[in-house]
Amino acid sequence: MIDNRREYEVMAEVESNHWWYRILHSLVLESIERELMSPNIHILDAGCGTGGLIHSLKAAGYRQVKGFDLSPIAVDICQKKGFDVQLGSLNDIATIQAPAKFDVIISNDTLYYLSADQQSAFFKNANMRLNRGGLLIMNMPALAAFRGTHDRAVGILHRFNRLEVKELIKSAGFETLTLRYWPLSLSPAIFIVRSWQRLIYDPASLIKPLSDLKSHSVLLNSLLCRLIRLEIRLARNTPFGSSLFTVLRRT
Repeated sequence: MIDNRREYEVMAEVESNHWWYRILHSLVLESIERELMSPNIHILDAGCGTGGLIHSLKAAGYRQVKGFDLSPIAVDICQKKGFDVQLGSLNDIATIQAPAKFDVIISNDTLYYLSADQQSAFFKNANMRLNRGGLLIMNMPALAAFRGTHDRAVGILHRFNRLEVKELIKSAGFETLTLRYWPLSLSPAIFIVRSWQRLIYDPASLIKPLSDLKSHSVLLNSLLCRLIRLEIRLARNTPFGSSLFTVLRRT
């Protein structure tokens, strides 16, 4: 997806109102507010995409927010919005924006671009870039059962499960605060759609598939947001979901 301008333009268009982004951004904000109350904390969005989360953080009053992304297209979109974003890779987390340390590092839906060794290095280097008690917040595509043409469209190379993530963070010096699948309530529908996509899609096709990102009506977005917020409030340890949301604290 790094060089797919169309996907980035769609992302920039929908991420302010799409139910999935709204829920994800609210999970991030609530996690920060629960652990670190000051609006003066320093936040790094590692793999910031087109800046939707940075916008949400600034709207919530967080002023010290920086970001980076591997895609020149995404960085260009962010810089045009006036955000402090530069070109960079997750592999550069040990040095990017140095010498600053951060209270929160966020990296949503990025880890699948890295090899197993690079993933382990990312956790260790992110720990070094955090202040004591700082948070590493991540969202990851979860469970191979939810693979579909969306994965191919946006470049998802791997879907994670809870045990894999626990193993990754075991020796990285973090305390696990949150490790939950979501959205449970929509999982049956997502599973059916993605299974159908796998059935009919020809991997040899030269036509690149489109992602699942698209605008929904205000009513549908509102209903889905309410449903998933209710699910998150009532169910802490969900058994499955197409995403895995993780909050870690540097010990």
